[in-house]
Amino acid sequence: MEEKQRKNMLWRIPLVVAILVAIFWGIWYLSTGEVPVTSQIRWTEETTIQLPFSISRIWDIPFAFIWTFVLILLFTHKKIKDDENLVPSLVTGLGVGLVFGLGVGLGVGLVFGLGVGLVFGLIFGLVASLGVGLVSGLVPGLVTGLAFGLVTSLVPGLVAGLVFGLVASLGVGLSVGLKFIFSEEIWKKTGQWIIGK
Repeated sequence: MEEKQRKNMLWRIPLVVAILVAIFWGIWYLSTGEVPVTSQIRWTEETTIQLPFSISRIWDIPFAFIWTFVLILLFTHKKIKDDENLVPSLVTGLGVGLVFGLGVGLGVGLVFGLGVGLVFGLIFGLVASLGVGLVSGLVPGLVTGLAFGLVTSLVPGLVAGLVFGLVASLGVGLSVGLKFIFSEEIWKKTGQWIIGK
């Protein structure tokens, strides 16, 4: 690996990873209204370290950049660089896993959320309309049902989609699909840009 290529990889790959983490926390913030904080670190089932102050998970973004930078430094070391497909395979597998996981999570969450919301809204609306009247019951029922369905279904759908997407795409992408993906011209050019060729 040339020194110019290594220098390009040292900023391009961490930048892509930091952008993906920022997208994840952005979607999380838009769906829940807040980014979680952590005040303790669990080492084992019995051992927990209490932090003196809470740390926002938004700090994952710069730490993802730093951590990826360190990993790229390690993977481009002379002893490890003999395996030419290691870094592109990891980058592609993780990238495909995140994109596929977010896509499945949003798709499942929205479809399930809207479906449950409409069913719950129609049932609530019809019951309320019998007691209060058709106009005053159907509108609050649909609004309540859609809100309930989106809140209770979007988050589990995103989590299920992310887990399914990461497991499926990393398993398939790293074991079978890497040779196929890199044989296509567009992926070859994208991979070459990311690794600085």
